Amino acid sequence: MKNVNAPIFIIGMPRSGTKLLRSLLVNHDDIFIPSIETECLPSWTSKYSKVNFSDKGEFSQFYDEVTKSIYFSHQHRHGKQIIDKSIWFERSKGGDISKVFEELIKHDTAWTEGKIWGDKSPSYINHVTTIRQCFPNARIILIVRDVRDYCLSINKAWGKNIYRAAQRWYDSHKKVLPQVSALGHEGLTIKYEDLTQDPQKQLEKICNFIGIEFNSKLLSVTNSTENLGSAKGATTILSDNQSKWKKLLTSNEIYKIESYSWPILEEFQYEITREFNKVSKISMVKTYYYKLADGYNLLMTNREKGILWNLRVYLRNMIDRINIKQKK
Repeated sequence: MKNVNAPIFIIGMPRSGTKLLRSLLVNHDDIFIPSIETECLPSWTSKYSKVNFSDKGEFSQFYDEVTKSIYFSHQHRHGKQIIDKSIWFERSKGGDISKVFEELIKHDTAWTEGKIWGDKSPSYINHVTTIRQCFPNARIILIVRDVRDYCLSINKAWGKNIYRAAQRWYDSHKKVLPQVSALGHEGLTIKYEDLTQDPQKQLEKICNFIGIEFNSKLLSVTNSTENLGSAKGATTILSDNQSKWKKLLTSNEIYKIESYSWPILEEFQYEITREFNKVSKISMVKTYYYKLADGYNLLMTNREKGILWNLRVYLRNMIDRINIKQKK
């Protein structure tokens, strides 16, 4: 049964199909999810939880600060009109940061009464607790992709180190899988490979989870969902966009990636090329080195946006992570 008061949050590691899933679901007349990732809810809850949003002065200060963030910068870059301060204030008045966030999404998606709003932000894979604190009846859809293809994709898109990527993939899933499972009927986990191989079956499952009727429009990719990687420019569901690791990774690279992540691979019945007795972990020294290299590569890739833009995104994300850690 459709619950219009229960928002949907699509989460997963970057390059794991969250964008594809979002693009399919918004074909449904009842689903409203912004095309731009918000990525701001955890930092807002840590920084603005004590703001009185019924006070025009406090709201004005909040507005002036957050509209400089990456989410709103992306809107500017895509020629979108950002929400007017007075409109946002009136819609959020009397509420807390959850209400403010909700009204922003509803405004930016042109949500209408009786419909379901949602969000698609990959980083929220590490913030399920925050989502549920803000929206206790939120439904979480986690999408999981084979770590070896994930590592290839994130390396191709942003030049990131495949071993650090594998470590982060394992750490994030080790934490989030029990959290989503504990949600019972309000949490759902699907595999990227299942979605691309049999989209109708998976979308029927998701529709049943949300409480809406499946229709064939959900199977259409009306616009390209990717501007990076192997799926760049694709306007169809790429059923063969998997198992590329078998051809593109060396046996040593496969071994190392699997050694960092094999328990989760095993849990999802992915093929594992060798047997392991314990989970490997990257040393702190190597982790720090890989992190620095990843930061540099991130700045130098995606040149069409410019190095200054990439630097701004990198620093903004770093500041947000620091603010969240300080609250914890």
